[in-house]
Amino acid sequence: MNEENSISPREEELAAKIRETYNAGHGKKAVEMSIDFLKEFPESRVARYHYAVTHGDYSAEIGLSEEESKRYREIGNNGFKALIADPNFKKWPFKFQFSVRNEYYWFFELHQEQYELGIETIPQSENGHYSACVGSSMLALKSLKAGNIPLSEEWAEKSLMHFEKYEKYMPDWYNINYFSSQSLACLGRYEEALLCYKDMYRKQKAPINEAEVAEFTNRLEEFKTYRKK
Repeated sequence: MNEENSISPREEELAAKIRETYNAGHGKKAVEMSIDFLKEFPESRVARYHYAVTHGDYSAEIGLSEEESKRYREIGNNGFKALIADPNFKKWPFKFQFSVRNEYYWFFELHQEQYELGIETIPQSENGHYSACVGSSMLALKSLKAGNIPLSEEWAEKSLMHFEKYEKYMPDWYNINYFSSQSLACLGRYEEALLCYKDMYRKQKAPINEAEVAEFTNRLEEFKTYRKK
């Protein structure tokens, strides 16, 4: 089997189960599954990817101590640095290269690069709308905090356009709602932002997490303050 281009059915099965678990909102369980995956396939690029992404994403979990969050984030960052630097990177399938670059840009806060990756990828794959949505949403937030409301709104509108297209392609992928709700807030559309945020739980087929909703509601007050400056 050519490792650069193929993975085993078992690897595909484990990767699919981790994605399903993560998208159901079970971040800690996805981390545990990724640890087992890497133990079973220590040289697998796919196992390395899921180990990095689940740890990195879990670093944002509410309730973690600052030390725990930092530890999970470092595992994610180190994992993606290693994947990007892998001598076989250019030999890997296009879709996998895209996934690695997308997460690398996200974890290292390279939002312009993430947006451009999305635009670059859209002609080959609808997945590009995800990167474009996330990158432009973060650029909207950055511009808002810098006091440039017109530029923030321009980026936010782009983000929502890509969100709509991605949602048609992947209607049940929940975490993109975090960014579309953020973009709505950048536009001052606060009620829509809250509804969009809560729609994550429908996609997860899970009850609403009141602690997470309360945190987002508090963030909306910050958006209001930025837009008044």
